[in-house]
Amino acid sequence: MSNGSSGRARVTGKDTSGWVESASVTIANSTPSAPTTATVSPTSPVTTDDLTAGASGATDADGDGLSYECQWARSTDGGSTWSSWSWPGTTLANANTTRGERWKARARASDGTATSGWRESGSVTIAKRAAHHPLVRGHRAGLAGASRTET
Repeated sequence: MSNGSSGRARVTGKDTSGWVESASVTIANSTPSAPTTATVSPTSPVTTDDLTAGASGATDADGDGLSYECQWARSTDGGSTWSSWSWPGTTLANANTTRGERWKARARASDGTATSGWRESGSVTIAKRAAHHPLVRGHRAGLAGASRTET
């Protein structure tokens, strides 16, 4: 029998009256534990990076397989206040983020029947995309006073 199902068992007693039916028995489902870790990567994102939430460490006493559900929250004031938990999914596309915003994720485990409590990640701050400094003939851009004589 599986979690949440019920049935009856038949057993034989020691007397001669034959079969005796037991009362109904229900197999209960155990709620999984919350993840022990929730993470956001990359840890130093720039405006062109998608953010990815990860979670691990949840367990289920019944041995059921587990999956993780993730949600995202945003702060536009350095972490003093946070939006409601929205943006579901493990990946947050960079189109949803802006330079200077802080983002964090939360995750919970599910065994398909019951869900655990949430575990929050630390937050990350979206930085400006690093400028590209191409190699300029004769010197490297961005190095004041650097030059090279070609022979």
